[in-house]
Amino acid sequence: MLQLSEVVIVGGGFVGNFLAYLLARRGVEVSVYEEHRKIGYPPHCAGIISERGLRRLGILEDVVEEGAVLSTHRCLRVIVDGCVKIFCLESDKLLVVDRPLLDTIVFEKASNYGAEYYLGEKVREIGRDGYFRVGGRSYKAKILVDAEGASRRLIKGFLNKLPETLPALQMDLNTYANNSEGIIEVYVNVPDFFSWVVPIGENKIRVGVASKYILDKYRFLKRLAEARHGKIRIIQTFGGIVNVGGIIDRLVFGRIAVVGDAAGQTKPTTGGGVVWGGLAASILAKVIDLNLRGDINLLWYERIWRRIFGADLNFMLTIRKMLYLGDPKIKLKLLFRLTPNIMPIGFDYDFQLDFIRGYVKHI
Repeated sequence: MLQLSEVVIVGGGFVGNFLAYLLARRGVEVSVYEEHRKIGYPPHCAGIISERGLRRLGILEDVVEEGAVLSTHRCLRVIVDGCVKIFCLESDKLLVVDRPLLDTIVFEKASNYGAEYYLGEKVREIGRDGYFRVGGRSYKAKILVDAEGASRRLIKGFLNKLPETLPALQMDLNTYANNSEGIIEVYVNVPDFFSWVVPIGENKIRVGVASKYILDKYRFLKRLAEARHGKIRIIQTFGGIVNVGGIIDRLVFGRIAVVGDAAGQTKPTTGGGVVWGGLAASILAKVIDLNLRGDINLLWYERIWRRIFGADLNFMLTIRKMLYLGDPKIKLKLLFRLTPNIMPIGFDYDFQLDFIRGYVKHI
């Protein structure tokens, strides 16, 4: 069994790349194994990220300078059975980001600091002592990080319970109608989540849905887009898994640390995970650095993460369970009647406990 870099990361998505960048910048030897041959592909995410969130991660300037922002929005329109509510951010913006390009930007930053990448190399098995197998070869790292995504293929055997996930499909489309209004739309039209229409350029939109109940998602999205925009031309379709069930039982198993979608570090209400996963990677990078120096136990990563994010996570899980226990349309329509048609949001988009508190004050 060969000994490799001090830290090996399984998964070259955004969170894996961001962690590699943070570790390499600290001088830690790090290698990343990614099963696909090209970073950022196949795409999975809608790409809606708060400007404040990217600033928190320290990469906003890079994202803007590299032209990764497809469109910028301050408002969301939520539609429930014909009832409409518009939410407008007062001190933040929602950026629709080119996710493959975003992943590539962070990958290049990690590579420039010396992170090693093995593309097209699929990790088949991992062990608590840092063991992992690629093809017929076995290796061992001082610390192994699972950043493989919401499939959790490698850690299923370590978990008592798998958090809820939803299958999702998205389409990028050309429209022939003027889309100058440029507002993100959310439709509460499935029993367990929602669908969305996102402007991503001139006469170009992204539509998507996540649900266990919609079997023919392709037909569902095509009809939604045609109802909203008339004649359309499909550019590409891509799917993925949306994690809405919260955090896994544990984040550390011996010499293994789990981060990002694999850890369930996403918002249960929206499935968004770039900012939360990036912040978790920031915590993990510091803990790994100190652990390799012999200063602290790897378990501090989980303790710190839960202390910072635990209240928001539990609150959003409760909100999700309350909303989707029964018909969510009835509850949302009732809430909509109690507040103005245009609802200002002066709270933190990424930490929704603050947002809900503000919403309750308006009610």
